This record gives sequence, C-alpha cells and structure tokens, in this order.
Amino acid sequence: MLPIARIREAQDVIARHLPRTPLVPSPALSLLLGTRIFLKLETCSPVGSFKARGAFFAISEWLKTINKASRHSRPRLVTASSGNHGLAVAYGSGILGVDAAVYVPENASATKTEAIRQHGVALVRAGKDVDEAKAQARDYAVEGGGWWLEDGREPNVAIGAGTIGAEIVEDLPEADEIIVPVGNGALIGGVGSAARALSPEIEVTGVQPAKAPAMARSYHARKPVNTDACDTIADGLAARVAIPEAVELMCEVVTNMIEVTEVSIRRAVRALADQAHVLVEPAAAAALAGAIERREQLVGKNAVLVLTGSNIDRAVLLQCLQSD
Repeated sequence: MLPIARIREAQDVIARHLPRTPLVPSPALSLLLGTRIFLKLETCSPVGSFKARGAFFAISEWLKTINKASRHSRPRLVTASSGNHGLAVAYGSGILGVDAAVYVPENASATKTEAIRQHGVALVRAGKDVDEAKAQARDYAVEGGGWWLEDGREPNVAIGAGTIGAEIVEDLPEADEIIVPVGNGALIGGVGSAARALSPEIEVTGVQPAKAPAMARSYHARKPVNTDACDTIADGLAARVAIPEAVELMCEVVTNMIEVTEVSIRRAVRALADQAHVLVEPAAAAALAGAIERREQLVGKNAVLVLTGSNIDRAVLLQCLQSD
C-alpha cells in the first residue's frame, strides 16, 4: 500500500491550496438503497473534481527536485488527460509557477477543454482517445518538451488522491464501505491505501463502465489486461491500457470490483440531480450506479460514494436527464 505517512504529508501540502471537501449524508439516496448513504463531494473542488489533489502534490514534490538557483526559465511539465486531470494540472501549475502542455484526445469534452485553455497552458489535441493522446504527449516530453507527469503511473498523484480516503475515515470512522469510480486506478489505489491503513476492516469497491473495463478485467485477472476500445459516456473513466503499477496497487487494497452499464450511469446522473440535488458528470455517477448494483450487500452498512467531479457538458447532461 501507499505509505500513510506520505498521504499525511500530502494532506498538509494540499490544505495550503484546496479546501477540504464535504462528506454529507444523503437521506434520499439512503431511502432509495435501504441503507445509510454518504456522499464525498469532490464536486466542491475549485476545479470541479478530485484531480486537483494529485496535481498539486505531484507538482509540489517535483519542484523540490529542481535547483531553483540554477533555473534559467520557468519549469515546464507535460501531461495527457481526458479532461479533469488536465484541468487540475493547468490550475495547479499556474498557482505553483509552472508552464504546462496538456494533451487531450480529439473527442475530449468541450467543457473541460475550454476550461483548460482558459488557464493559459498549451493545449494539444491528439489521438482518438486518452491512451493515444498519452503516447504522443510522452514522446513530446522525451524529446525535451518537459517533465512527463503521467496520471495513473506517477505515485504522488495516487498519494494525493489518497487524502480522500484519509478524510473519509477521519470524518466518518464508522464507514463500512467506500465506493469509488475507476479510470486508470490512481484514485482507488490512493483511497484504498489510506482507508485500509486507518480502518483495516473497511471495504473498498471499485466501479467501471462495462464498455471501458480494462482495470476491472485486470483486477479479476490479477495482471494488466488491455482492451481494444473504451466507448463510454463516462469519459473520465475511459482507458484502454492498464498501467501495471496501478493494477498491482489496486489488487492489494480493493475488496470488490464491478462493472455497470451505460444506462445505469445515465440514470445515476439523473438520480443524483433529482434526489440528492448534486450535479455530477457520468464518471462520478458510476459510484451510485455501483451502489445500486450492490444494493443487497450494502444493507445495514454506512456506505460512502466518492462523487469525483461535476464537469459535465450540457449535451451529456440533457441526454442523462431525458433518458429512460
């Protein structure tokens, strides 16, 4: 597991830049599921997603390795993202005094890419999905474009995300299960490390779209399993290539892994809006879709849903609200 001492260090760094996100009970969803449901509202982050945590901690740790006296120009980093990680890096790099180039796939969310652009970083569209964008960004970094920051492989990103798990256990020591959307695995690896260190009996459940199941299949196979496609409405969870380090950590700290349908994700977006009065993107709604799938196993538990982000395109929101 990621060391809890390092996650505590990340809490101190992140607290200087980001507000602590709320953990609130949801009476309406508790009635829907017949158990006690709590929501960890990463939607309240300044960038509308949990990704700011990992970005701030990873960039801060990287800057420690640079000899400021020898700098002749601002340090520069390169990353790739389906949207939220790129936005977090753009926001964090501006505050920490770093230049950044953010690669996004050609079909990336218009809402997220516009937000990235507004932060003044170099925005590059490349590839049909995030894995192709990542490959091109990595090549650019290797050629001298800057420090390569890979979400999912950089340990400090997962350590930063782990602060969510620490906060959940601190705020709700009686939590029995944490349900976490899974994309590249950094979030659940960090959350699971912190939660299991502080509350060893807690269950950590991962949720992936059935149409983007690389990490779910990797978890069950206990080794990286890539897929040919990842065509899901939950763009924040769309990854074809399983990162070995993330798979290894996930297998160590995760107790359950399930897949959910596109229909269930759309319905979960609507349920969170209608019943919990929380606006989320499909990737975040996967947590509720997973809880509904595990309804019988959650009876009598205190279950926490990690609502990872709120950066949803208007067209996608309307599609979810109008779906059957």
